[in-house]
Amino acid sequence: MKLLAASLLLFLTCSFFVQQEHEQILWSKKKLKWKNFKGTVDSTGPHAKAAAVTSSRLEQRYYMADSNEIHFIIAAWFNPARSWVKKATLESRNSNRVLDHEQHHFDMCELYARKIRQYLSNTTFTAATYKMQIKDLFRKFHEDYRAEQGKYDNELANRKYTLEDWTSSIDDEMKALSKYADTLLVVKLQ
Repeated sequence: MKLLAASLLLFLTCSFFVQQEHEQILWSKKKLKWKNFKGTVDSTGPHAKAAAVTSSRLEQRYYMADSNEIHFIIAAWFNPARSWVKKATLESRNSNRVLDHEQHHFDMCELYARKIRQYLSNTTFTAATYKMQIKDLFRKFHEDYRAEQGKYDNELANRKYTLEDWTSSIDDEMKALSKYADTLLVVKLQ
């Protein structure tokens, strides 16, 4: 029975990632390139003044594999179709710095995925309460993630911190959470 469940999990996971691969990019140590930014420039909306925009999202899914295991998929995705860069940015001498800035938006998405995985790994779930616990923690981490993305842009725009300060901070946290890099996580119910 466990072999069947494991095989089903592997099949579902592989087909899920293959399906998503055509549309979005799963976070990896491989850095983004400007060619990944395929969206249409927003010239009138809330990001009209931006040099570039990164669209990334935290995927948070779970299912019960058997009566005492919760299988989680927590992943950071980059959406090329909703990410864009202005032609003037590509042609500027600051192009690489802007790309580093956008990469850090995506890295921060992975950082929060790792924070969620760490939290899930250290949380006790019971059959009676796991659904509400998971719903609440996904909501909380998503709110924290969005707030941190805004803080990143605001502190850089107001020159409170430099890109190098943020790079160091994000890199240090990512290293500290390196054991939570796997997108798949299994937690046993208590």
